[in-house]
Amino acid sequence: MAIEKLEGVILRVRPQGETSKIVTAFTPRRGLLSVIAKGARSPKSKFGGGLEVTNRVQLVYYHRDTRDLQVLSQVDILERFEHVQREIGRLALAEAAFEILLRTEAGQQTAHQLYNLLVQTLRGLEHGERGLRNVLRSFVLHFLAVSGVAPQLRACRRCGRSEVPARLQFDLEHGGYVCDQCVPEGRTVVPASGRTLEWARWLAQVPPEKAAAPISERTAAELDRWLQLYLGYHFESLHGLRSLAFLNGLSAAQRAGS
Repeated sequence: MAIEKLEGVILRVRPQGETSKIVTAFTPRRGLLSVIAKGARSPKSKFGGGLEVTNRVQLVYYHRDTRDLQVLSQVDILERFEHVQREIGRLALAEAAFEILLRTEAGQQTAHQLYNLLVQTLRGLEHGERGLRNVLRSFVLHFLAVSGVAPQLRACRRCGRSEVPARLQFDLEHGGYVCDQCVPEGRTVVPASGRTLEWARWLAQVPPEKAAAPISERTAAELDRWLQLYLGYHFESLHGLRSLAFLNGLSAAQRAGS
Protein backbone atom coordinates (compact mmCIF):
# COMPACT_ATOMS: atom_id res chain seq x y z
CA MET A 1 0.00 0.00 0.00
CA ALA A 2 1.36 3.41 -1.01
CA ILE A 3 0.33 6.94 -0.09
CA GLU A 4 -0.54 8.99 -3.18
CA LYS A 5 -1.33 12.67 -3.65
CA LEU A 6 -3.49 13.64 -6.60
CA GLU A 7 -5.35 16.71 -7.80
CA GLY A 8 -8.94 16.18 -8.91
CA VAL A 9 -12.45 17.57 -9.39
CA ILE A 10 -15.21 15.96 -7.31
CA LEU A 11 -17.99 14.64 -9.55
CA ARG A 12 -20.11 12.51 -7.22
CA VAL A 13 -20.56 12.03 -3.46
CA ARG A 14 -22.85 9.41 -1.91
CA PRO A 15 -23.31 8.11 1.63
CA GLN A 16 -21.78 4.82 2.68
CA GLY A 17 -23.04 3.23 5.87
CA GLU A 18 -23.77 5.50 8.81
CA THR A 19 -20.58 7.56 8.89
CA SER A 20 -18.73 7.45 5.57
CA LYS A 21 -18.96 8.77 2.02
CA ILE A 22 -17.89 7.38 -1.33
CA VAL A 23 -16.36 10.08 -3.52
CA THR A 24 -15.75 9.93 -7.26
CA ALA A 25 -13.26 12.42 -8.64
CA PHE A 26 -11.79 13.07 -12.05
CA THR A 27 -8.01 13.36 -11.98
CA PRO A 28 -5.39 14.31 -14.60
CA ARG A 29 -3.29 11.20 -13.99
CA ARG A 30 -5.73 8.37 -13.32
CA GLY A 31 -8.96 9.62 -14.87
CA LEU A 32 -11.88 8.54 -12.68
CA LEU A 33 -10.90 7.75 -9.11
CA SER A 34 -13.19 6.40 -6.35
CA VAL A 35 -12.26 6.76 -2.67
CA ILE A 36 -14.01 6.09 0.59
CA ALA A 37 -13.90 8.93 3.13
CA LYS A 38 -14.33 7.20 6.46
CA GLY A 39 -16.13 9.28 9.08
CA ALA A 40 -16.94 12.02 6.54
CA ARG A 41 -20.59 12.21 7.64
CA SER A 42 -19.64 13.02 11.20
CA PRO A 43 -20.12 16.70 12.25
CA LYS A 44 -16.50 16.72 13.43
CA SER A 45 -15.11 15.12 10.28
CA LYS A 46 -11.55 16.09 9.38
CA PHE A 47 -12.65 16.50 5.75
CA GLY A 48 -14.84 19.50 6.56
CA GLY A 49 -16.40 21.05 3.45
CA GLY A 50 -13.75 19.66 1.14
CA LEU A 51 -15.94 16.93 -0.28
CA GLU A 52 -18.42 19.15 -2.12
CA VAL A 53 -19.34 18.35 -5.71
CA THR A 54 -17.45 20.60 -8.21
CA ASN A 55 -14.59 21.36 -5.77
CA ARG A 56 -11.11 21.18 -7.26
CA VAL A 57 -9.09 19.51 -4.54
CA GLN A 58 -5.84 17.84 -3.58
CA LEU A 59 -6.49 14.27 -2.45
CA VAL A 60 -4.17 12.24 -0.27
CA TYR A 61 -5.14 8.56 -0.18
CA TYR A 62 -3.87 5.04 0.38
CA HIS A 63 -3.54 3.32 -2.99
CA ARG A 64 -3.67 -0.42 -3.55
CA ASP A 65 -3.69 -1.85 -7.10
CA THR A 66 -5.86 -4.79 -6.10
CA ARG A 67 -8.90 -2.71 -5.10
CA ASP A 68 -11.13 -0.29 -6.98
CA LEU A 69 -12.08 1.76 -3.92
CA GLN A 70 -9.17 3.56 -2.31
CA VAL A 71 -9.09 4.99 1.24
CA LEU A 72 -9.01 8.79 1.53
CA SER A 73 -6.69 10.27 4.15
CA GLN A 74 -6.81 14.02 3.51
CA VAL A 75 -8.46 16.58 1.24
CA ASP A 76 -7.46 20.20 0.63
CA ILE A 77 -9.53 22.64 -1.43
CA LEU A 78 -7.63 24.21 -4.33
CA GLU A 79 -10.56 25.97 -5.98
CA ARG A 80 -14.21 26.29 -5.00
CA PHE A 81 -16.87 27.14 -7.58
CA GLU A 82 -19.38 28.81 -5.29
CA HIS A 83 -21.76 30.18 -7.94
CA VAL A 84 -21.95 26.75 -9.58
CA GLN A 85 -22.69 25.10 -6.24
CA ARG A 86 -25.39 27.63 -5.30
CA GLU A 87 -27.28 28.12 -8.58
CA ILE A 88 -29.26 25.21 -9.97
CA GLY A 89 -28.86 26.25 -13.61
CA ARG A 90 -25.05 26.42 -13.40
CA LEU A 91 -24.88 23.19 -11.40
CA ALA A 92 -27.11 21.38 -13.90
CA LEU A 93 -24.74 22.34 -16.71
CA ALA A 94 -21.76 21.10 -14.70
CA GLU A 95 -23.59 17.85 -13.94
CA ALA A 96 -24.08 17.27 -17.67
CA ALA A 97 -20.32 17.45 -18.23
CA PHE A 98 -19.80 15.15 -15.23
CA GLU A 99 -22.29 12.59 -16.56
CA ILE A 100 -20.48 12.44 -19.91
CA LEU A 101 -17.17 11.69 -18.18
CA LEU A 102 -18.74 9.17 -15.80
CA ARG A 103 -20.61 7.29 -18.52
CA THR A 104 -17.65 7.07 -20.87
CA GLU A 105 -15.36 6.03 -18.00
CA ALA A 106 -12.60 8.22 -19.41
CA GLY A 107 -9.26 6.62 -18.59
CA GLN A 108 -5.63 7.56 -18.23
CA GLN A 109 -4.80 7.99 -21.92
CA THR A 110 -6.74 11.24 -22.35
CA ALA A 111 -7.19 12.13 -18.67
CA HIS A 112 -4.86 15.13 -18.62
CA GLN A 113 -6.58 16.81 -21.60
CA LEU A 114 -10.06 16.05 -20.26
CA TYR A 115 -9.14 17.28 -16.79
CA ASN A 116 -7.98 20.64 -18.15
CA LEU A 117 -11.16 20.80 -20.23
CA LEU A 118 -13.28 20.09 -17.15
CA VAL A 119 -11.60 22.80 -15.07
CA GLN A 120 -12.04 25.31 -17.92
CA THR A 121 -15.72 24.36 -18.09
CA LEU A 122 -16.25 24.94 -14.38
CA ARG A 123 -14.49 28.30 -14.58
CA GLY A 124 -16.68 29.28 -17.51
CA LEU A 125 -19.81 28.33 -15.57
CA GLU A 126 -18.55 30.14 -12.47
CA HIS A 127 -17.70 33.46 -14.11
CA GLY A 128 -20.00 33.62 -17.14
CA GLU A 129 -23.10 35.79 -16.98
CA ARG A 130 -25.23 35.08 -20.08
CA GLY A 131 -25.38 32.22 -22.54
CA LEU A 132 -23.97 29.71 -20.07
CA ARG A 133 -25.20 26.69 -22.02
CA ASN A 134 -22.60 27.56 -24.65
CA VAL A 135 -20.00 26.59 -22.06
CA LEU A 136 -21.42 23.05 -22.07
CA ARG A 137 -21.68 23.03 -25.87
CA SER A 138 -18.02 24.00 -26.10
CA PHE A 139 -17.15 21.27 -23.59
CA VAL A 140 -18.97 18.69 -25.72
CA LEU A 141 -17.22 19.72 -28.94
CA HIS A 142 -13.80 19.67 -27.28
CA PHE A 143 -14.63 16.33 -25.62
CA LEU A 144 -15.43 14.90 -29.06
CA ALA A 145 -12.10 16.19 -30.38
CA VAL A 146 -10.11 14.63 -27.52
CA SER A 147 -12.04 11.38 -28.04
CA GLY A 148 -11.09 11.27 -31.73
CA VAL A 149 -14.57 11.77 -33.20
CA ALA A 150 -14.67 15.53 -33.74
CA PRO A 151 -17.10 16.64 -36.48
CA GLN A 152 -15.38 18.19 -39.51
CA LEU A 153 -16.82 21.68 -39.72
CA ARG A 154 -14.40 23.48 -42.04
CA ALA A 155 -16.12 22.61 -45.33
CA CYS A 156 -18.92 20.62 -46.93
CA ARG A 157 -17.72 17.04 -47.03
CA ARG A 158 -19.26 16.49 -50.49
CA CYS A 159 -18.16 19.53 -52.52
CA GLY A 160 -15.47 21.01 -50.26
CA ARG A 161 -16.90 24.54 -50.21
CA SER A 162 -16.11 26.34 -46.96
CA GLU A 163 -18.55 29.24 -47.44
CA VAL A 164 -21.38 29.14 -44.92
CA PRO A 165 -24.57 27.99 -46.71
CA ALA A 166 -28.08 29.20 -45.88
CA ARG A 167 -29.13 25.65 -44.94
CA LEU A 168 -27.20 22.43 -44.37
CA GLN A 169 -27.41 18.90 -43.01
CA PHE A 170 -25.15 17.74 -40.19
CA ASP A 171 -24.07 14.17 -41.02
CA LEU A 172 -23.95 12.03 -37.86
CA GLU A 173 -22.32 9.00 -39.48
CA HIS A 174 -19.52 10.73 -41.37
CA GLY A 175 -18.89 13.47 -38.84
CA GLY A 176 -19.32 16.57 -40.96
CA TYR A 177 -21.96 18.51 -42.83
CA VAL A 178 -23.42 18.68 -46.34
CA CYS A 179 -24.28 22.11 -47.76
CA ASP A 180 -27.64 23.02 -49.28
CA GLN A 181 -26.30 22.49 -52.81
CA CYS A 182 -25.37 18.86 -52.15
CA VAL A 183 -27.62 15.89 -51.51
CA PRO A 184 -26.86 13.93 -48.29
CA GLU A 185 -26.06 10.26 -48.81
CA GLY A 186 -27.78 8.74 -45.79
CA ARG A 187 -30.56 9.26 -43.34
CA THR A 188 -28.38 10.01 -40.30
CA VAL A 189 -28.58 13.77 -40.85
CA VAL A 190 -29.81 16.73 -38.82
CA PRO A 191 -31.02 19.85 -40.67
CA ALA A 192 -29.70 23.21 -39.50
CA SER A 193 -29.06 26.78 -40.61
CA GLY A 194 -25.79 28.36 -41.64
CA ARG A 195 -25.89 30.43 -38.45
CA THR A 196 -25.83 27.22 -36.43
CA LEU A 197 -22.71 26.09 -38.33
CA GLU A 198 -21.02 29.41 -37.54
CA TRP A 199 -21.70 28.93 -33.83
CA ALA A 200 -20.49 25.31 -33.97
CA ARG A 201 -17.22 26.40 -35.59
CA TRP A 202 -16.68 29.08 -32.95
CA LEU A 203 -17.54 26.83 -29.99
CA ALA A 204 -15.18 24.13 -31.29
CA GLN A 205 -12.30 26.64 -31.24
CA VAL A 206 -12.89 28.77 -28.13
CA PRO A 207 -12.05 27.24 -24.72
CA PRO A 208 -15.16 26.55 -22.57
CA GLU A 209 -13.90 29.11 -20.06
CA LYS A 210 -14.60 31.86 -22.64
CA ALA A 211 -17.62 30.37 -24.41
CA ALA A 212 -20.48 32.02 -22.48
CA ALA A 213 -22.40 34.22 -24.93
CA PRO A 214 -26.04 35.00 -25.77
CA ILE A 215 -27.51 32.93 -28.60
CA SER A 216 -30.90 32.83 -30.31
CA GLU A 217 -33.40 30.16 -29.24
CA ARG A 218 -33.61 28.70 -32.74
CA THR A 219 -29.84 28.33 -33.10
CA ALA A 220 -29.57 26.94 -29.58
CA ALA A 221 -32.24 24.34 -30.29
CA GLU A 222 -30.52 23.23 -33.51
CA LEU A 223 -27.13 22.98 -31.81
CA ASP A 224 -28.51 20.98 -28.90
CA ARG A 225 -30.44 18.54 -31.08
CA TRP A 226 -27.40 17.89 -33.27
CA LEU A 227 -24.93 17.54 -30.38
CA GLN A 228 -27.17 15.19 -28.40
CA LEU A 229 -27.75 12.96 -31.42
CA TYR A 230 -24.05 13.09 -32.33
CA LEU A 231 -22.99 12.04 -28.82
CA GLY A 232 -25.48 9.17 -28.81
CA TYR A 233 -24.44 8.03 -32.30
CA HIS A 234 -20.73 7.79 -31.47
CA PHE A 235 -21.01 6.68 -27.83
CA GLU A 236 -23.60 4.05 -27.00
CA SER A 237 -23.22 4.87 -23.31
CA LEU A 238 -24.35 8.47 -23.92
CA HIS A 239 -27.86 7.65 -25.11
CA GLY A 240 -30.51 9.25 -22.90
CA LEU A 241 -28.35 11.46 -20.69
CA ARG A 242 -30.43 12.24 -17.60
CA SER A 243 -28.68 15.55 -17.01
CA LEU A 244 -29.58 16.82 -20.49
CA ALA A 245 -33.21 15.81 -20.02
CA PHE A 246 -33.22 17.74 -16.73
CA LEU A 247 -31.60 20.77 -18.42
CA ASN A 248 -34.21 20.77 -21.17
CA GLY A 249 -37.00 20.62 -18.60
CA LEU A 250 -35.40 23.40 -16.58
CA SER A 251 -35.10 25.62 -19.66
CA ALA A 252 -38.75 24.99 -20.57
CA ALA A 253 -39.85 25.90 -17.05
CA GLN A 254 -37.79 29.11 -17.09
CA ARG A 255 -39.29 30.17 -20.45
CA ALA A 256 -42.79 29.45 -19.18
CA GLY A 257 -42.19 31.60 -16.11
CA SER A 258 -40.66 34.52 -17.97
